[in-house]
Amino acid sequence: MVLVYLYENCHNDDDLEFVLEYKIIPLLEKYYYGDDEGLKSVKKAIEEKGAILKC
Repeated sequence: MVLVYLYENCHNDDDLEFVLEYKIIPLLEKYYYGDDEGLKSVKKAIEEKGAILKC
């Protein structure tokens, strides 16, 4: 579902940053509610792979 959203709505790197910040990160925060370490590890993984996540 997230990949479909990215495919349909990501036209440049700014769009990707917006989707990550306002669509994906809030979902992850909800999923990892109460698990700060889990959320930190996922955010770290996203930041490390950020160079590859280009439109």
